[in-house]
Amino acid sequence: IVPAKWPENPRLAQWVNTLRRDYKKETIPEDKLIRLNELGFLWDAKAVFWEEMFVALTEYREKFGDCLVPENYPDNTELGWWVGTQRKARQTGQLPDERIGRLDALEFIWDIQDALWLDMYRQMFNFRKKNGSCLLPKGAADTMQLASWAEIQRQARIKNNLSKDK
Repeated sequence: IVPAKWPENPRLAQWVNTLRRDYKKETIPEDKLIRLNELGFLWDAKAVFWEEMFVALTEYREKFGDCLVPENYPDNTELGWWVGTQRKARQTGQLPDERIGRLDALEFIWDIQDALWLDMYRQMFNFRKKNGSCLLPKGAADTMQLASWAEIQRQARIKNNLSKDK
């Protein structure tokens, strides 16, 4: 894929951009269209990029067990940005159902806050199962984050800010 702004060969990048624009307008002569298709020219660079990122997300999920790619993921700096872009596109109704379905099949997390809440809930559930109660020891380093989360939940309940499903 020739990038839209390619410093190594700006003339080629401009030519490719012009071809893609002309393709959308259906103004490329048939003989040139045939030759470019035979070359395997990619007409929709955004779709190709989406597929590349989807493959990268699939590999990330296989490696880490989830789709919670950090924004600054060092192995692929574009992947964290792309994941956030998919969330925003769905939120604004700009992500096609087909892509939503493919991401859902990977158990993609659409709402990070809900995912974080659920993770803490699971930790609390396991703590209770192991210890018989939800009373966390004060000052213990290994449960400090969980204790803070539990206090936030208690305060939210007192103020009637905790949804019934939680």
